[in-house]
Amino acid sequence: MAIAFSVMSLISATLFLLSVLVLKNLYLGIALVAAIVFVFRIVLLRSLGKRQAIFEKQLVDSLDLGARSLRAGHPLSGAFRLMAEEMEDPVGTPVKPFAVFQASAPTFSLS
Repeated sequence: MAIAFSVMSLISATLFLLSVLVLKNLYLGIALVAAIVFVFRIVLLRSLGKRQAIFEKQLVDSLDLGARSLRAGHPLSGAFRLMAEEMEDPVGTPVKPFAVFQASAPTFSLS
């Protein structure tokens, strides 16, 4: 997202400078920057909506996979590891740090 923002900023600045320096029209430069920001916002919201819909669909499957893993007797770290390995992006990526943390966390024995 930072790359997309920097590309939008670069395009906006270039078009603004071109319109002001070459065409000598300040209002056209401001209008171009506003149009680019508006289009960028629409494209960004559309892509975020698609990603959120995919996330919501995969989250249910991911939680079901984790629950079945726990019912089968796997430890919590195993359930997180299984969810991280089996689920694709966008659900698998946020689960991976939990799986790594659970795998590297110290274990304590009650005996």
